[in-house]
Amino acid sequence: MDTSKEYIKMSDCPEIQAAISKNKIDWRNQGYCKKHKCLTTEDMDGCPQCGGMIAKIYKDNELGGYIDRTSLWDEEMCEYNQWIVLPYQDQLQGIYCSVMVNRTEVFDLISEIFRFANTNPISEVCKSMEQLWLAFVMWELHAKQWLATEEKWVALPAIKEKI
Repeated sequence: MDTSKEYIKMSDCPEIQAAISKNKIDWRNQGYCKKHKCLTTEDMDGCPQCGGMIAKIYKDNELGGYIDRTSLWDEEMCEYNQWIVLPYQDQLQGIYCSVMVNRTEVFDLISEIFRFANTNPISEVCKSMEQLWLAFVMWELHAKQWLATEEKWVALPAIKEKI
């Protein structure tokens, strides 16, 4: 799982955060607490500083359902909206497939990411598969490209049409 500063910044965009929240946050997700400027630890799904949790509702794979943890909050803890959720590759693939209905087969996904990696210059600066998949999702679904020098997503529809 990529927990680099660059991936945290790349993940901190409304398009991805809304899609992750909409699809429920998985128990595996790590997050970055904006309030305390720290990552969740592997054995704890909350803020090491105050114990605030990454989400009010998350999927418990053992039980197969969703657990509401709203009652576990108190005023001293950082709220769930203070978090940047770091998506896994399969979550990014799910976001893409939920929009691109005809792209749900594994071979289609592999073909699409391969095409993207070979034609888009952003793939040369991606340092992890999570960064590559995130760049792919943002490009395909939102016509945005990551500008590493400015650390932000920028809409570039004219460039997308050329590639």
